[in-house]
Amino acid sequence: MFKIKNDMNNNDKQTIVSIGLPIYNGEKFLKKRIENLLLQTFSNFELIISDNASTDRSVQICKEFMKKDSRIKIYQQEKNIGQFQNYNFVLNESQGRYFLWVAADDLLEPTFLEKNVEILDSNDNVVTSVSKLKMFGSFTDGLRQKENSLIKRIESKIKARMSYMSCFPVSGKYENRVTKFLKTARHSQVFYGIHRTDALKKCIIDKPIMGQDTVYALSLLKYGNIHVIDDILMSVFDGGTSREGDMFKMTKLIYDNVFWVIFPWIHFTLKCKKLIGWKLFLRNFTFFIKYNALGWLSLLLTIKRKL
Repeated sequence: MFKIKNDMNNNDKQTIVSIGLPIYNGEKFLKKRIENLLLQTFSNFELIISDNASTDRSVQICKEFMKKDSRIKIYQQEKNIGQFQNYNFVLNESQGRYFLWVAADDLLEPTFLEKNVEILDSNDNVVTSVSKLKMFGSFTDGLRQKENSLIKRIESKIKARMSYMSCFPVSGKYENRVTKFLKTARHSQVFYGIHRTDALKKCIIDKPIMGQDTVYALSLLKYGNIHVIDDILMSVFDGGTSREGDMFKMTKLIYDNVFWVIFPWIHFTLKCKKLIGWKLFLRNFTFFIKYNALGWLSLLLTIKRKL
């Protein structure tokens, strides 16, 4: 790994927000993504880009932007370290008071940083602030189409559930925060909210796991509430393996042990049990039963499609 140097003079004032952008062969979306970030009305941020040994023009595109803006820092991995470790890398390099992960194919409204930073600055009991969102792309459009076959309807509902990403405010005592969060958890977009950096670094997951967004959220809840701005300030692209409904493909990207492929949500369940303790785990046992049942049903539907 090496850092691509920026010869522009850096501003000496303390960085408020660190934005982490892990990329791999993202030239299709990258130019629009960086332009989108540079339009933020809140300007005191650093943009940390980690290229995961891309084979396309991703690094060249980033270099062009870096020449024009001293807030951009680029790291180029000499070999592919995996998506999971690339996300951890940009967090570990952050210097800001707050931290935000961004994906190469999502978009933020210009006031996203400004409004969420205002919430965190004025509410010490909030550990994460995010906004409502909307999804876009062909997958979202396809889910709106009606299917005649019962199997197709079931499969469509499972895909819709797996693709569903939203955010719900969570506050109160820790036990109540956990229970309230699990009642609304899907693919939680809280992961892409703005977090207090010191708290988030205490929640780092060392190894890849299915449902890591939920694990991060449960860890963050130990340090405060989750606030959701009642405006749509985030647009999420609906592409990617996690929304295709192929459980074999998803689990193989994360685990190298066939046991976890056959039982995709067991590892997640055990991790959550350890994280929240037996008492809270048993109180929310229905949630984990549903998640594991959904994983098994998705696995059976994947087998059916492949056969």
